[in-house]
Order: sequence, then structure tokens, then C-alpha cells
Amino acid sequence: MRIKYFFITILLLVLVIPNTVLAVEQKPTINFFWGEGCPHCTQEEFFLQQLVQTEPDVIINRFEVFNNRDNAKLLDQVAEQLNVSANGVPVTIIGSNYQIGYLNDQTTGTWIKQQLAICRQQSCSDAVSQFTQPPETKPRVDSEPNFISLPLFGQVDTSQISLGALTLIIGFLDGFNPCAMWTLILLISLLLGIESKKRRWLLGLAFLSSSAIVYYLFLAAWLNIFMFLGMIMIIRMAIGLVALLAGYLNLRSWQQQRTGCEAKDEEKKKATYQRLRVILSKNNIALALLGIVLLGAAVNMVELLCSAGLPAIYTQLLAQANLSTGQYYWYLFWYIIFYMLDDLIVFSVAMIVLKPIGVSGKYSLWVKLIGGVLMVLLGLIMIFQPSLLMFG
Repeated sequence: MRIKYFFITILLLVLVIPNTVLAVEQKPTINFFWGEGCPHCTQEEFFLQQLVQTEPDVIINRFEVFNNRDNAKLLDQVAEQLNVSANGVPVTIIGSNYQIGYLNDQTTGTWIKQQLAICRQQSCSDAVSQFTQPPETKPRVDSEPNFISLPLFGQVDTSQISLGALTLIIGFLDGFNPCAMWTLILLISLLLGIESKKRRWLLGLAFLSSSAIVYYLFLAAWLNIFMFLGMIMIIRMAIGLVALLAGYLNLRSWQQQRTGCEAKDEEKKKATYQRLRVILSKNNIALALLGIVLLGAAVNMVELLCSAGLPAIYTQLLAQANLSTGQYYWYLFWYIIFYMLDDLIVFSVAMIVLKPIGVSGKYSLWVKLIGGVLMVLLGLIMIFQPSLLMFG
């Protein structure tokens, strides 16, 4: 009888031990597709480096896709198998489950930990390993944040203030383009001919509001295009070249001492002036408001060509930042605030002192010089050192 129990015990051990060994040897695997220069990828890499410190059994396979065609092709193959459209990076695949993008450690990071726990409890088929044996390549990350010393503020983390500072600088400078300023001055000149102070303010603010809305929609469109396309090197290079071209044209115009732009052409001035006169002369305030809003939208859509370089640069940089959806549009809102600030100041001063303020040749020249230099610098940085403009 004892011999019988002995053989039964041996048989059970033979059946159980291999499964136990397999379970122990089953290590969860993370397949991490990333791109050089992608700030979202950098943030996830920080998380993964911290993760392996606390969970050393985790295997991380890294695939850089911007500069490696084989890895990019691999991502397409895996995405097709998983029936998902992977338009950008990072892409994280654990077993047959995936996550596109990286929001923060509390959301995407938690998802990664949950998937690893599942794979420890049950066998997870690796959707990537069947295509290739992955190379081990790590994104380059900075081990420490960058700090600068400022008077009154002390040590300041530049990664936390750079995007806000850039929003202020580019938005404010963008608002000084001579095209938009000329239209505003023309509007003020006509409004000052209206006796009713209330009507002047109402029509003027309606014009400014419609201008702000159109410009905001324009920026949002740029932002969504860049976020949809992802951080592709070709797109970044193209925007850099556009910035260089726009900067060159501004500097050439400054050198030749030209003022204004297409919107200041005499025929267009007269046509716009006549339309404004017709609209403002309407007795019905509702029709006048509707007309001024529509005209403000139309004029600003045309004038976008005057400063398309700066908004394109800003929205490209914003798309690279590691932000939530609401934060992206919040930054756009503040860009519009700074963009409209000079218009609001000029309009308010003119309405209060009842004196139109003209756009002088010197003003236009200074705007072109500063704008041209800024766009050339940003263009060069985007092409040769894009990491300097990565936020978040």
C-alpha cells in the first residue's frame, strides 16, 4: 500500500512541478514602440525604467520607428494583426492588448501594471514575438530635470514654464502683424464716426470677438493635423523649412523697407472700407452686428496668410507636448488672449480718447524684423536641434 501511495505521489509531482516551473519562468513582456524626439515616448521610458526597479522580472523590448524602417514595418504588421490604426507613438503592446500614446503614470502607467499582473496570472501570447526577435534599444533620456536660477523666483524647472512662456511670446508677437493691425485701425476710424458710444463699443467688440474665434479655430485645425500625423520627422522638417521661408520673407521685406502686406494694397483697402461703411451705416443694430461679425471672420481668414508661420510653429510645438486634450485647447485659448491683447489695448485707447492710432512705417519694420528673426531661429532649432523645443 505504501508503495502505491509512493508512486501516486511521484506521478503528481511529475505533473505539477513542470507547470510550476513554467509559471515561474513565464515573464511578462512589454513591447514598446517609440520615436526619437517624441516627448510622450520619453515620459513612458522614465516610467519603464522605474518599473523594472520594482518589478525586475519584466522584459522590455524597445523598437525605435522614426529612424528604423524595419521597426516601422513591424509596427504596421502588428497593428494590422490587432486591427488598430497606429498613426503615432508611443505604442505599448503587452500580450495582445495595446495602448496608443502615454498620458501619465496614473492612467497609462496603471494600465501597464494591470496588464503585467494579468500576464503573470495567465499565459499571454505575445503579438509581436511571432514576427521578429526584437532588438534592445533605449531612448535617450535626461536623468535630471533642467533648472535655471531667476531673481526673486530662485530655482525654476524650465520644463514647467517653457511652453507657457512660448505661448505668451509667440502669441503676443503674432498679434502685432501689420495686416490685422491695419484692419483694426480702419475699423476704429469708421467707428469714431458713429455718435453712439454704446454702438461703437458693441460693434468693435463684436469684430474683435469674431476675429478671435476664427483664429482659434484656425489654430485648433493646425493642432489636430499635427496630432493626427504624429511626431514624424518629415513633418517637423517641413514646418522648420516653412518657418525659415517665412522668416526670410519678413527679413527681406524689412531690408527693403516695405510696410504692411497684401491687405494694405490700395484696391483691397478701398473695397474693405466700402464694405465697412455699408455695414456700419445700417440702422438695424442686429443687422449691423451680423454684418460686422461676418466681415471680421472673412477679413481674418484672408489675413491668416500674413502670419501663418508663427501659428504653424506654435501648434507643431504644442502637439509635441505631453498634455491632456483639455490642456491643449487651454493653451490655445491663452495664445488667443495674448494674440488679441494688443488689439484690445489699441481699440480701448482709441474709443476712450476718440483718436484713431495709425500703423506707422517704423512699427511695421520693427514687427517684420523681430518676427523674421524669431521664425528663422525657431526654424533652425526645429530642423537641427528639436529637443530644445520639447515640452512636458
